[in-house]
Amino acid sequence: MKVLLLEKIKNLGNIGDMVDVKDGYARNYLFTRKKALRFTKENQEKFEAEKEIIEKANAEKSKLAIKNSKLIDGKTLVVIRQAGDDGKLYGSVTNKDITNILKLEFQVEVSLESIVLGEKIKEIGFHDITVELHAEVDAKMRLVVARSKEEAKNSLEAEKKRNKEMNAGDSKSDNKTDVIDEKNIEQN
Repeated sequence: MKVLLLEKIKNLGNIGDMVDVKDGYARNYLFTRKKALRFTKENQEKFEAEKEIIEKANAEKSKLAIKNSKLIDGKTLVVIRQAGDDGKLYGSVTNKDITNILKLEFQVEVSLESIVLGEKIKEIGFHDITVELHAEVDAKMRLVVARSKEEAKNSLEAEKKRNKEMNAGDSKSDNKTDVIDEKNIEQN
């Protein structure tokens, strides 16, 4: 199905591009989120008439994404979960858990699809996540999954110590990592 993009979409195209996508992707994702229109002569004319407004709205979304990225990029989130002695979680940490923490701690609202996990989070420890705030703006974060606040604190201190030892000779040590205020961490 040929569609006309209303915003830049990573690995697909820019605003105003006509692209060919699968029918299900167009109907279930692009159209429902108002990211594209079916490519017709009428829709193309409508787009051309409103192109300036659409580009302005996209620029505003991009500015908000950059602002939110500055708030969360490089931060460390702490999640408390129950786990067995082997470190395996009873359940997993989901995109929804992460979006709730971002909303609670940073007042940053993101969609579930914006959270990119390298793999399912099913054990305690450190996990790298990416938050795709806009087609051009990503934020990298660390997620610490632990059984208790004390265990999370100990893990963070051990990692800081390891990093300090590794960077002892390096004067450009990166100390961007912040820890979320533990009083607001919920145990689920």
